[in-house]
Parts: sequence; C-alpha cells; structure tokens
Amino acid sequence: MPKQSIIIDPGHGGSDPGAVYGNYLEKNWALDISLHMAEELREYGHPVALTRVTDTDLNPSQRANLVRNSRASLCVSNHINARNGEGAEVIYSLHDEKYLAALILEELIITGMKRRRIYTRESTSYPSKDYYYMHRDTRPIETVIIEYGFIDNANDRAKLIKPEFRKELAKAAVRGITEYLSLAVLSNKLEQNAPPAVAIIDANGLHKEFPKEKAKIIQGYTYLEGRELTSILGGKVQWDATTKKAVFNFKK
Repeated sequence: MPKQSIIIDPGHGGSDPGAVYGNYLEKNWALDISLHMAEELREYGHPVALTRVTDTDLNPSQRANLVRNSRASLCVSNHINARNGEGAEVIYSLHDEKYLAALILEELIITGMKRRRIYTRESTSYPSKDYYYMHRDTRPIETVIIEYGFIDNANDRAKLIKPEFRKELAKAAVRGITEYLSLAVLSNKLEQNAPPAVAIIDANGLHKEFPKEKAKIIQGYTYLEGRELTSILGGKVQWDATTKKAVFNFKK
C-alpha cells in the first residue's frame, strides 16, 4: 500500500519573521524543524512537499493554495510561540478529531518540553469556521499547527536555540504523525473486514436485517450472535440451571 503524502508548512518567512526575541527569529527555527521533519518522513517512505524550503515570502492565499493543491493526506504547519507562555501546544481544526494533535503533543513532551495543550479555535467573525486560515482555507486536507515552545520564555528558548534539540523535536513530531497514519490504515482495514450485511428469512418468509454490531468475522467466517439470531427467528434463549446449558427454544 503506498504511503500517505504529507505537506509541511514552515511558518512565516521572508519579510515576515514571525515571533522575535533578540536575534532569534521564529521563521528560521520553523524552517529548520521543517527540513528535519521532511528528511525524517522520507526515511519512513512518505512523499513530502514543503510550502517553502528557503527564507521566502508567502502570503496566506499562496500558502493555503500550495497546501490544497498538494492533495496531501496531512499538512503540518510548524511555528514557535510567543507572549509569556511556556511549553508546546498543537492546534487542530474544528472539523477534525483531536487524535493527531494529541499523539504529536505526547511525543513532544518526551523530549522535555512542557505540556501546554491541544485545542481548536473558532472564528468570532464566522461562527462554526476555524479562526486560523491554515485550518479554514486548506480544507479538505487535515492540518495541524504545532507551536513547539515560546521564544520569549527562558526555559523554552534554552532548548530551542540548540540545533540538535530542534532536530529531536522534528523527530518527535514525526513519531506522532506516523503513529496516527498507522492507526488510520488499521482502521481502514478493519472497516474493509467488517461483517457483511446479513439477511435472515424467518419461518414466516419475512426478510429481516441482522444487526452488523452483532456479527463478527473470525478467520474468514461470519459468526452471528446466537441470542439475536434466535430472537429474529421468533425463539427465546433460556438458561437451564439443571444442565447449566443455554436452551434455544423455538416452540410457539
């Protein structure tokens, strides 16, 4: 089965530095993490694209178009936070589940970053739409925004200034991504192996649907829950306390 493709978005770039602290610029750290992430994902066999690979300008429309046109399975937008916080957080769309964000954050915590949160944010101008354009304008691609730490927090900055630590953050995020994609593949396989629709013809010739949740496939064979099958056929299941056996009674 071919590996899912992923597009990585290094936040900001060019004339937009993002968060700044002294000589440290968000755009540079975001690009560094993104390049390591791309390398790591390719090691796992995933086709990878990036919205930028150098220090170039991208306006929101250009960035969102690159993501949508990539037709990737996922988009990961990499950022560094600011404004008096501490730790890593991951933002996911209002219209997606939280699992990818949660798996990524768990891996980032292992590197030593403080756990902050995973969350969604709704637009105040457009109810039921995402606040961040990277979520709102990249649909239908599932996009997460990763904030690896705060550039203006001494503890976070002490880690983020180290190139090797930024590489570890990229590897950690990739572990979360690949775990999520593996679970998605498994889920698809389970759906494909779900019990087929089963029709029962009862004694009166009536066609009745057997509930799928009461059926299982085991080693290629479809098994139907006895109590449910008996009920559909007009019988009852009774427990014989003397023989300690279930009795399937179809007598009128």
